[in-house]
Amino acid sequence: MSGVHVTDLISSGGVKKLNFKTQPKRNKKYMEFIREQECCLTGMEANDAQSVDPHHEPIKGHGTMGGKPCDSRCVPIAHYLHCEMEDVNSSRKAVWFRYNIDPEDVIKEMRERWVSSGGEVFWEETAYHIN
Repeated sequence: MSGVHVTDLISSGGVKKLNFKTQPKRNKKYMEFIREQECCLTGMEANDAQSVDPHHEPIKGHGTMGGKPCDSRCVPIAHYLHCEMEDVNSSRKAVWFRYNIDPEDVIKEMRERWVSSGGEVFWEETAYHIN
């Protein structure tokens, strides 16, 4: 259906459901790579006393509807901060604001580190499909 516009579908009577979701890509090696990085907020390294968790950052403007985005959108976060971000009474955006860090910059940096360390690209920049 490449080259088909929504207005074409409606005018031809063939109204189709637009599906902007795909199955998020998972990559165990990338997740291990993220766990080995220092916390992007505090600089803390993972050790026996503290762990660094991979945090799945949703795409700006798109709710995840209870699902996690692609593993390539993971950033390394200290466990206690990850718990704070996931707490129902807290705000993920407030944690980012407190540290004055844009998560999109961290995602880009992690992807660049991954590729420069020999990791393979497993993500797609655009994931919009028409069913």
